[in-house]
Amino acid sequence: MPSIYWLDEARDAFEQLSPSVQREINRRLNLVRQFPELYPETEMGRYRGYRRFPVLRRFLVYYRVLPGSRNCIVGAIRPARAQPE
Repeated sequence: MPSIYWLDEARDAFEQLSPSVQREINRRLNLVRQFPELYPETEMGRYRGYRRFPVLRRFLVYYRVLPGSRNCIVGAIRPARAQPE
C-alpha cells in the first residue's frame, strides 16, 4: 500500500488540530492511500499541482502524489476560508 509522508509545516498544523479533526483527516488519507488521485488538482495559487480535500468544511488538506510512485506527501493543512498565497 502507498505511503503518506508529511512536510513539517503540515505535521505541525495537524498536531494543533482537535482529535476529531485529526481522525477525519486520517480517515481521508486512508482513502488517498487506496486511490491517490481521488481528489482534484489545484490549478492556481501557492499549492498549484497539489490535490486537495475538505475536512468538516473547516480545513483543506493539500497533498501531492510523488512522481513515479503512488506515495503521497501532505504539504499543508489550511483553514478552508483562507485563500492560498
